Amino acid sequence: MKRFPNFGTFVGSTVIGLVISYFLTIAAWNLVEHRMFHCTDDMITFVAQDIDDHRLAGDMLCPGWTWGEVKAARLIYLATFFSVWFAIAAIPRWTIRRKDSHESVA
Repeated sequence: MKRFPNFGTFVGSTVIGLVISYFLTIAAWNLVEHRMFHCTDDMITFVAQDIDDHRLAGDMLCPGWTWGEVKAARLIYLATFFSVWFAIAAIPRWTIRRKDSHESVA
């Protein structure tokens, strides 16, 4: 009996989930970031970058935004990043468990 069945599937789906989640989140964040504030260095940023670093670097807020709202948006994007990553990583495991439970009944 294998102690860790389907470990390779789990590792593969975890890595694939990380890559997909990273690119989806960074693409969405960079579309919205320019509507919240103007970054002085104009580099592609990841949502995990601290908002206070932007504020201290002299980045300017767009009209209608506060730094608190930008921080709240960042937290939503971080939660989405981890949720998508977890979902992609866990789906193959759930599928394997379901398949195993159906085979044991038959």
